[in-house]
Amino acid sequence: MPKRWRLCLLLLALSGSLAAGPATVHPALRTLAERAPYPATLVVKAPGTAAPWVSALAPAQRRSVPASTFKIASTLAVLEAGLVADAGTVLPWDGVRRDREEINGPLPLREAFHRSALPHYQALVARLGPAAMAAFLARVGYGNAQSDDSVEFWLRGPLAISPLEQVALLESLSRSALAAEPRAQKKLWALMEKAPLGGRPWRGKTGWSRPLGGPDVGWFVGALEVPAGHCFVALRLEAEHPPADTFLPQREALAQAALARIPGCGG
Repeated sequence: MPKRWRLCLLLLALSGSLAAGPATVHPALRTLAERAPYPATLVVKAPGTAAPWVSALAPAQRRSVPASTFKIASTLAVLEAGLVADAGTVLPWDGVRRDREEINGPLPLREAFHRSALPHYQALVARLGPAAMAAFLARVGYGNAQSDDSVEFWLRGPLAISPLEQVALLESLSRSALAAEPRAQKKLWALMEKAPLGGRPWRGKTGWSRPLGGPDVGWFVGALEVPAGHCFVALRLEAEHPPADTFLPQREALAQAALARIPGCGG
């Protein structure tokens, strides 16, 4: 990494760029969360607003395991470290056949990200190593920044992040303002793009985990490009052993519904 970027990254790290600021309860988000089929927490940050809107303040501040939304951070870490060059870098398959047929085989990084190919990403995190990952998490200020030498710390703990921090992460990433190499941030931002939403660029990542001693955690975090800038959203669902066929579709659906209720983001 060039010396000038090392100095920039140090200054960004010292500035605490991911600190979640104040937030305000929005009645429409509160109603949407109350009517959701599972306990839900919603956060939306609209362009030109000083603080995010939330469905309820305490849950929006509370941290839980990031599950596969951690692929946002881990992708940035391996891009910055040079373990992958870009979205087209093919990740090898370990040869173990799993129930999800769509991940059984080598995958380009973009496909592995959007298909949530856990074994491919576990291999990447193992290659990066626990010391480098711990240093990266502390530098970018990711949640509680707690990891270990396993390849499940984002699924079972100790890593945890709040919905407000998820939105702060995306907002900083959109401006290449994280304490990470700007070129790597731009590559990640492009890689995250999904099919357009309402004809507008739409980025995001799902997550689902069953941490020890707690409820299942389902996530969707995303960013919608609008004329005034970007709308950022985080949705977290929590439930005790919910059925996948009803639990999983609700994640992105509720996130999109939240955006639709906020002026400037669809409302």
